[in-house]
Amino acid sequence: MSKKKRMDDIMQALGEDDVFAGPSRPKFTSTGKYTLSPVKQEYDVEDGLATPPSSLLRRMTPEAPPSPSRPPVTPSSLLASVASDFSRLAEEIRNLEEQKSASKARASLVDKLETENKTLKESLRKYEKDIEDLKNTIRSLTEAINHGVG
Repeated sequence: MSKKKRMDDIMQALGEDDVFAGPSRPKFTSTGKYTLSPVKQEYDVEDGLATPPSSLLRRMTPEAPPSPSRPPVTPSSLLASVASDFSRLAEEIRNLEEQKSASKARASLVDKLETENKTLKESLRKYEKDIEDLKNTIRSLTEAINHGVG
């Protein structure tokens, strides 16, 4: 089998099951689930390189039917599509890293606030005890005054 024929078969198979083809999406999502049927691993060897036969690529069957209105896939359009997907994924990674950083900052703030809240509750309990002691002192003094006057 010639290199040109093999390349054409591979490109045709990629065009049939191209998960990267289609309009740009704001978030990367899989367009379908693909399964690979078991295949006996016989390869054509040409120029010392083992290349899977085009039938191997065709055996990747989508669980959902592919879109019939796909344009033909060329190496440059495939490369552009892959580059676009990588750009989207890189943007998602940046967004996730920003969210992770913001989440860590919020967690740190929550920890500080919880510590401060604990300290304030301890102070409140101390002041409540002091107030109760003062009330008892006032009652005792009031009783002493009332007994001394009467």
